[in-house]
Amino acid sequence: MAKSKGHPDYLVAAERRASVFHLKKQGLTYRTISKAMIEKYPGRLPKGYDERYAYKDVMAVLDKLNKEIKADAEQVRRMELERLDNMFVKNFTRAVKGDPKAVLSCMRIMDRRSRYLGLDAPTKSEIFGPGGGELKFKVTLTNE
Repeated sequence: MAKSKGHPDYLVAAERRASVFHLKKQGLTYRTISKAMIEKYPGRLPKGYDERYAYKDVMAVLDKLNKEIKADAEQVRRMELERLDNMFVKNFTRAVKGDPKAVLSCMRIMDRRSRYLGLDAPTKSEIFGPGGGELKFKVTLTNE
């Protein structure tokens, strides 16, 4: 059974992960981090705590941050789509009556909405050299 977020073990793990993440942001290796954690939390770490545990702690923090960022991005996307819907409604009646500016606005809003939702098919691009010919590269290798 999973422990609640208020359980002492959960709080110790959260504190440990925050410390590990802070050290990793400073550029320390996982081996150095694990040694520092063993000194900082004697007797309070999982049995056999080493660089693999430190790595898992950092990954746990990054996973949590990524989930938060993803949730925030989805909320912003939803808000932007609502704004586009409101603008579209305001322009649509005029567009149907033939107002060229309103038609252009509606088309731009529809295009932006499509991009937010990822509805457009990917485009294929090809790069050619001068005169449509083969693209040539020059590679220089040096021994430094």
